[in-house]
Amino acid sequence: MGLTIGYWEIRGLAAPLRMMCEYAGVEYENKMCNDFAVWGAEKIDLKKMDPMINLPYIKDGETIVSQSNNCFIYLAKKLNLAGKLDEYDETKQLAYFFEVFDIRNSIIELVYPFKSVCRTKEEHTEKTKAFCESGVKASFGKLEDVLERSNGPFLMGEHISGPDFHLWEMIDQLELMSTSVSSPSPIADFPKLSAFYAHFRALPQLESYFSSDMAKLPVNNALGGAYFL
Repeated sequence: MGLTIGYWEIRGLAAPLRMMCEYAGVEYENKMCNDFAVWGAEKIDLKKMDPMINLPYIKDGETIVSQSNNCFIYLAKKLNLAGKLDEYDETKQLAYFFEVFDIRNSIIELVYPFKSVCRTKEEHTEKTKAFCESGVKASFGKLEDVLERSNGPFLMGEHISGPDFHLWEMIDQLELMSTSVSSPSPIADFPKLSAFYAHFRALPQLESYFSSDMAKLPVNNALGGAYFL
C-alpha cells in the first residue's frame, strides 16, 4: 500500500509535505478535499485508525500520522530528509520546525476571521502590513542567524532537511501577502533568508512541483472565509 497525503484543496500545511515527496521522487496520492461534509465522512473512517485524525494527515500503508508538525517530522525521516543526526542536531531541527510553525500560526490569525484577530477585511490589511513590516522580524532574525551559522544554503547546512520545506512555504506566502497589501518584501532585510528563498525555488528536484497545478492552488481556504487566498 502506498503513501497518501490528505488535506484541503489548497497549499496550506500540505504544500511542504507535497514538496518533500516531489523532492524525494516518491510516488504518492495527493488526496484533496473541498467540502466539509466529504471530509466529515472520511474522518469517521480514519478515526477508527487514529483518534487524533485531522488535516493534514499521512497514510503510509496501515500507518496513519496526524498533527501537522508530527506529519512533517515523520515524512522527513521516512524520506531521508532529516539527515544522519546526533541527538543535539535532532533537537535543533525540531526547534526550526516549531519556530516556522509559530510564523504559520501568526499568519492564520491574520487570514481567517474565526480567529477573531482580524474581524474585518480592513483590519486584515492593517495588521498584515504591520506583521510583514515588523511583526515577523523576530522570527526571521532568528532564522537568519541560523543560516549564517550553518554556512547554508539550508538550515542544517549543506543538506536539505524537513524544516526547509515549511520555511520556504511560509516565506512565499508572506511574499504574496505583503504584495497584496503593498508592503515591501518581508525578507528584504535578511540576505541569508533571501538567498535561501531563491536557492530553494531553483532546486531541480522541485521543478516539476513548481510547474504543476499543486503550486498554483490557493494558499488559504475559502471555506473558512479567508481574507487572503
